[in-house]
Amino acid sequence: DARWIEERTGGCSCVHPMLRESLERIARKAGRWKGHHQAIATMLEATGMGDTGRIGVHLLEAGRPAEAVDPLFTGHDQLESRYGPARAGGLLMPLERAMPEAGVPDTDVRWSALWRRQSALLRARRQYAQAIDHAEHARAHADRLGDDEEWARCALQIASAHESMGDLGQSLQIQQK
Repeated sequence: DARWIEERTGGCSCVHPMLRESLERIARKAGRWKGHHQAIATMLEATGMGDTGRIGVHLLEAGRPAEAVDPLFTGHDQLESRYGPARAGGLLMPLERAMPEAGVPDTDVRWSALWRRQSALLRARRQYAQAIDHAEHARAHADRLGDDEEWARCALQIASAHESMGDLGQSLQIQQK
């Protein structure tokens, strides 16, 4: 079989990692890095073969961060619901990069959503104090913006971190606010 790309779970990929690495190296060397990623994003969108987060990563690398933000959020949420926060966490760094590059203002509630998702990853890694700090920061931001729905999600994240630490009293107190 002489295929260069094969269909796999969650999309398609090069038949061998060295082929992918060679194509990336050639694209970088020729100054076509953004075009390379734009072509991949277009192909994944047109064929329906790529998951949303993967498309978001390619849009970001193609120099289209504003178009990458929402697919990165959606892709993260899809991965988290299927596999948990550890697997989905791989999309948080590109998302953290895409938001300022896209010029997302600090008055956008998506910042709270990002910090809340980071909190979930930290909680999964058992870094509870940092998880609580991230979630509290996210909740304060949502509160300043008057977004009750995001505020409640952040409060739940804080309560979940306290529960994971075994502090059920604090968890219950947060949930009752």
